[in-house]
Amino acid sequence: MKQLRTYVLLASIAVLMMATSGFAADWSEASINLGYTGVSSDDSLNKTAEYESMDSSIGGGLELDVRQNGVGIELEGQYTDEEESEGSARFDIKRVLRAKYNYQKFIHRLRHDLLFEDKPHLSATAGTPGYGSFEPSINAGGEHDIYDGIIAANAVPLLTEAGTVGLEGLQTATFNDLDQGRDYMIERRKHEASAKLQLPAFPYLVPEVKFSHEEKHGWQQTTLMTGQCTPCHTVAVGQEIDQTTEEVSIGATFKMAGLTASYFHTEREFDNRSDDYAHEGRVDNDYYYDDIAKPYYDRLLFENESQEIGITADIEKKMDTVKLRYDAAGATTLYGSYVSADTKNNYNDLEYDSDTLFFSASNRSIAGLRLKAYAKQYEIDSDDLYVDMTSYTADTEIVFGADTIPVSDFNYNRPSSASRDVFETGLDASYVLGAGTMLTGAYTYKVVDRDNGNYKEYDSSLRDEAYLDDEETTYNTFELGISSRPMSSVNLRAKYTYEHADTPFSFSNGLGYNDLNQYGWTQLMDSDPDPLDMTTNSPFYEVLRSWNRTTSGSNVAENHHQFKASGTWTPNDIFSLSVNGQYTFEENDEAYNDWENNSWNAGVSIFMMPTEKLTFSAGYDYQYGKTTSKYATALYVGCFSESMGEQIASVYDNVDYDTTAQVLYLSTTYQATNKLTLSGDLTLTKAEASADNPNFGDNIYYENYVDYVLSGMSEEDYLAYLDANDLPYTQTIMMSYLDYSGSDDYSDLDYETLDLTLGAEYRFNSALTLAVSGFYRCVEDGEAYLGDDYDGELYLVNTSVSYRF
Repeated sequence: MKQLRTYVLLASIAVLMMATSGFAADWSEASINLGYTGVSSDDSLNKTAEYESMDSSIGGGLELDVRQNGVGIELEGQYTDEEESEGSARFDIKRVLRAKYNYQKFIHRLRHDLLFEDKPHLSATAGTPGYGSFEPSINAGGEHDIYDGIIAANAVPLLTEAGTVGLEGLQTATFNDLDQGRDYMIERRKHEASAKLQLPAFPYLVPEVKFSHEEKHGWQQTTLMTGQCTPCHTVAVGQEIDQTTEEVSIGATFKMAGLTASYFHTEREFDNRSDDYAHEGRVDNDYYYDDIAKPYYDRLLFENESQEIGITADIEKKMDTVKLRYDAAGATTLYGSYVSADTKNNYNDLEYDSDTLFFSASNRSIAGLRLKAYAKQYEIDSDDLYVDMTSYTADTEIVFGADTIPVSDFNYNRPSSASRDVFETGLDASYVLGAGTMLTGAYTYKVVDRDNGNYKEYDSSLRDEAYLDDEETTYNTFELGISSRPMSSVNLRAKYTYEHADTPFSFSNGLGYNDLNQYGWTQLMDSDPDPLDMTTNSPFYEVLRSWNRTTSGSNVAENHHQFKASGTWTPNDIFSLSVNGQYTFEENDEAYNDWENNSWNAGVSIFMMPTEKLTFSAGYDYQYGKTTSKYATALYVGCFSESMGEQIASVYDNVDYDTTAQVLYLSTTYQATNKLTLSGDLTLTKAEASADNPNFGDNIYYENYVDYVLSGMSEEDYLAYLDANDLPYTQTIMMSYLDYSGSDDYSDLDYETLDLTLGAEYRFNSALTLAVSGFYRCVEDGEAYLGDDYDGELYLVNTSVSYRF
């Protein structure tokens, strides 16, 4: 940053020297500005100053444009403070060598969710460990205890190591913010440069080179699921961001007569050095799973060892691009291109290759008629990933009833769902009917052939399933539009789009919906002889591939309808009124999750100029969206106790998610005198989002034989033991477990934002100008999310003096 300020100072001195030394130029123009920015804030900065620096500072900028003897130099720069600046340079040497450079630096403040750290983290049942809000717990080995902050409720029977049945609380939620007090922010810097060479001896060929370098530095919050039962055990840590992306492109463009051809080779490299994570005052790349997790065994297979908690792979990409265009006779244009790209993931040594071929032809030979036809073919080939389950667990085998199955049987080769062949062709047409009316139409046919056969292949005694079939999706898209000017002051437009997708992408065999649907819920695991008798445990990976999942879910539209309309009325030069509207309806009847989406958008804007010195503009925009889909949750035997075995069921309910956004803006300028100009802008924004609470129905009862089998007792002795100790023979998946009342708190959003800007500019003469502006922003967060709200205020005052010569 000191270097940039030095450049600004030197350029300013150079401008002054040229202005006072009699430097003779064919043409020159320059300006310098110096100013002060004062900043103040109240409460949260997350929304009020998401991209603004909070340092009051003295800044300045310059603009310089000089041309002499065919050589041109343009310089621009603006320095606000250490966190925000930008600059650019343009060079033109007799149109033989042309180069440009751009630089930009700014910050981005990120969310820091407190995970309800200000709320009590206490157990609800006696005898179960519980901790207060954020109590660091480090064992003798210096490793963090992930079960700090357990909330327990609804005690259930548990077979203890002594062979007796006791009660244990249901661990329903564990959450901790382990990196409190840190302001998460990313600093971004980007350099872009390019140069072109056009030799007079051979003007048809123009070599060109492009370069860009982008850096991101700072910290962001990362949440991870540490539980060995379910994702309920969540903690947040700080993740360091230290990333660079560099891209170099070299090639040439050839132009002669009606032919234009170009070739460019591009190489891009993403380098991630974000190796550090912060939790409880420590900075490293590991998170620890200590011995307190032993009672929960290896549901997620971490085996009480330290694990890396986040990896962003280094990426290398090479791309070759060829483009051809020919302007033929008869108002016909032919265009073609070919792009070949190879992307390599250096972390797991996987490659992603793609080839794209495009061709189009357009013709305007018939008066009033424009036709364009095109075709595109591209292929994506991504390497498969081998998933080795034995690398995650110390177990060598799993017991299923009377069978013992090696863990290695769950290893599989996962073909990439990105691999596919796509063909697309279409026709666009427009025809002018006369009297200012034009009709437009288009048709597109697209086929997507995904290479996903046998997404999960197993060589084991378990049933094999093709979880993602080798599917082919066909899209047919129709567009019809009209624009008309029935009178000189009125302009109308309307457009309708319909798209039908035959067999859209879905998660095949991903849902257990409508299968073994009995007892008010959907069972996923089989037991013999009674499906409600849970006599065996199952590992995490077996649950995910239950062969009772035989239905599909999708959030990709099968049918898409969209209608747009707009109109503008401009009766004279001092008044204009515009209105617009849009409605979109999407649905997928093929998927069992009954996915549907509706959205509306409407807006109006007005421009008025009552006098030559006074202008007003105002507008209002309203958006509403509603998405309906099935909400699912899993049910397990034992309710998270040691006896927890299989996911025995999934329960579902239709849930609506509604979003609303409203924007109102007002803007005015007033030429108070020949030298004084006043301006003002006001923007009011209100955004809301909410989801329904799912209703999963009544309690679910099942006969729990897990503890009975493990106890070694006879059935009679076990029943007598339960009766003597007043323990239930049947266990219950409690209504409190299925009661999701309050879950809408995690999706409700309610923001109100006010932005007000007032400014004044006074021109002493054609060269000297004084500008003053004030900015005020107020954000009200009506629904605190995960314990954090974004209420806040921001005040900015900018003053600057500019001199142009």
